[in-house]
Amino acid sequence: MNDYENIVAATEALLRRICAENGYRVNAFGEVSERTAALLLRYAGPSALRAQYHEGRAVVPCRCIGGRRFYSLRALAEYLERDPDDP
Repeated sequence: MNDYENIVAATEALLRRICAENGYRVNAFGEVSERTAALLLRYAGPSALRAQYHEGRAVVPCRCIGGRRFYSLRALAEYLERDPDDP
């Protein structure tokens, strides 16, 4: 693992711990609901993530099942640790 991968792995572990401490459900695939993802990203609410998705400018990839969106903790960690200067 390189430094970036180690940092992302540590951030993912931190997000998982935050979920456990706050009673947020993480599914078997390591994903959280749109509401939980918004909380972890400190967004105003899930409507911000939903709007990004519908406008085609989602910053974090998600998996859609029956109209619900799920975000992997890994993808959230990668987003949080990205270099803001990289396009």
